[in-house]
This record gives sequence, C-alpha cells and structure tokens, in this order.
Amino acid sequence: GTYTWSRALGGILIDRAEAVAVDGADDVIVTGYFAHLVDFGGGVLSSTGGYDGFVAKYSGVDASHRWSRRFGGTGTDVAHALALDGAGHAVVTGWFDGTADFGGGPRTSAGLQDIFVATYSGASGAHTSSRRFGDVGYDNGFGVKVDGAGNVILAGSFSNAVDFGGGPLTSAGGSDAFVAKLTSAGIHRWSQRFGHANQEQANALAVDPGGHIAVTGLFYTTFGVLPGFGSTDIFLMRLDP
Repeated sequence: GTYTWSRALGGILIDRAEAVAVDGADDVIVTGYFAHLVDFGGGVLSSTGGYDGFVAKYSGVDASHRWSRRFGGTGTDVAHALALDGAGHAVVTGWFDGTADFGGGPRTSAGLQDIFVATYSGASGAHTSSRRFGDVGYDNGFGVKVDGAGNVILAGSFSNAVDFGGGPLTSAGGSDAFVAKLTSAGIHRWSQRFGHANQEQANALAVDPGGHIAVTGLFYTTFGVLPGFGSTDIFLMRLDP
C-alpha cells in the first residue's frame, strides 16, 4: 500500500472515471466521460455535446501520458466499463443517445439510449472497431470482459427489445438484464436475457480460466427462482461459457 504516484484529470465541469485496467506492460488505461474541455495530458479535448466518452493511457511507472482520445456526438455518451484483450487493446462499453462517432463513422441510436462496444489500439488509441445494439427503449452496457479466446462478453440492461445478432430478446417488463458473447470480430455467439416484470440490471462480470462467467447486479421482487428481500436486492449468477 505504499504510495507511488497520483494525478488529477479534468476540467471546469463534470468529469468522471468509470473503469480502469492494467496491461501487460503495467501501463494504466482509464475510461469514463467528461463535459466541455479536458486535457488528459496530450492536449485539450472538447466534448461535442453534453457528455463525451474518453479513453486514456498512462505509464504505470510515473503516470506520464501515453495517449488519450474522446468519442461521442451532440447527445450524451457515457463509457461505463473497460476490458483489455490479449494484445492490450481497450474494449469499452456504455451507452449513447442520438448520433455518435466512436472513431469509425456515425452510429445512430434506435431509441432513447443504445449500447455501444468499441475497441481502441493499446499502442496508439486508434479506433479498430465499434458496434451499437438497441431498440426504442433504454439500453445500457455496464460490464465487459474478454475471455481467453478473445471473445467479448457484454452485460447490462435493456427495455423493450434488443438484438445482439442472434435474434431479438424481449424484456418481460420494465428493464431486463442481459449477457451476450461475441467474437473479437463482433459475430454473435450467444445472448441471454434475465428478468421478470420489474427492473433487473447486470452491472459487472468476470470470467474464470475455463470461460465460465460470473455476473452480478440488481433486481426488484424476484429474479428467476430467487425471491427478493425488500426493495432492491443483489443477484449473483454463473453461466456456462
């Protein structure tokens, strides 16, 4: 627990970090969102709307800036989770509304909020891929991990319906939790929804060496065979790869 370094990042308005990861060279990569102007160490970045997402990389030795980039559009763009693949590329998920550019051209939400998953080069921060998922309601990406085979696993919540490439998943009411597994190229492997008539939300996940997926989040009333204890309760589940 001995202190080694720290640095402050931000501008005059609201700036939030939501997730952090360390690569094989011990460099630190952070993601989140910001408003107005911010300099992460490589020059001033300007948001194009309410909030824009960012990814920034720093030396693990002394916190010196490696690279940083912003993404988004004129609406709200929020990065919630970050994972690194075997090559050290940053895979980011969150949500956006309206039209946003994650580096590969404009993406337009189908409804109130859509899920995005975007990948950036660990060496330079250059955009390598991005996709959106969503329908007319609120669709949010809250968790992401990359397994040992390079598959991308997403978790979050959706209302109404969402299609990750295997056909539409339809919520049972309110919002449902989801977990989806995609190849590194974004091809659908499988996707599952979980929920009843109230609110369910998957917030975080982890993958064990065998590819099994542990997921946690929140639910109201009941979650499958699980009874609730009060207002909002926690679920923890494990899925076969």
